[in-house]
Amino acid sequence: MIIHFINLNNFLEKNYIAQKCLESWKKNMPDAEIKIWTENDEFMKNILSKNSKFLEYFQQKNKNYGHLCDYLRLHLQYEFGGIYSELDQMLLKPLDINEDIEFCHSLIYTDCITTTSYPNYFKKGNKLLKYLIDILDNDFDAKWMTKKQTFLECGNTEWSFCLLRNLPEDLIKIKNE
Repeated sequence: MIIHFINLNNFLEKNYIAQKCLESWKKNMPDAEIKIWTENDEFMKNILSKNSKFLEYFQQKNKNYGHLCDYLRLHLQYEFGGIYSELDQMLLKPLDINEDIEFCHSLIYTDCITTTSYPNYFKKGNKLLKYLIDILDNDFDAKWMTKKQTFLECGNTEWSFCLLRNLPEDLIKIKNE
């Protein structure tokens, strides 16, 4: 099992709490491969340099690194599968993940202390992830998600639900599983 973390702008090195949270994952998931991605990794450079409506908006107007991490994690989990966790999530005990399932959003409630969303698991090549990536790359419009806020002004949890509300019919089965 791989566990992905994204560390942009040296956040981890500057943040004591993030360091302690990462230690909790290493302690409680000793057999997992922990991968800390930065903007200097070749895979990340390729994603950040691609032609994407979302990235264009991010670079020109938004600069919300939380939303950028959400976009990057979609690519990471699609390409490699596994768990994604943010660096402010402290794991209190080991996770028991059934790797045969397609995905599990919000893996834990009582086993994790977090100030943002909960960790999630996706199988490599998941169709839902591909759909979300395609929306952000090809059809992204900052105003199509909510009436009160533009898409990137939503909180991270609402960001995910906004995308999920717009699933095509062939992915509804995945959504309801």
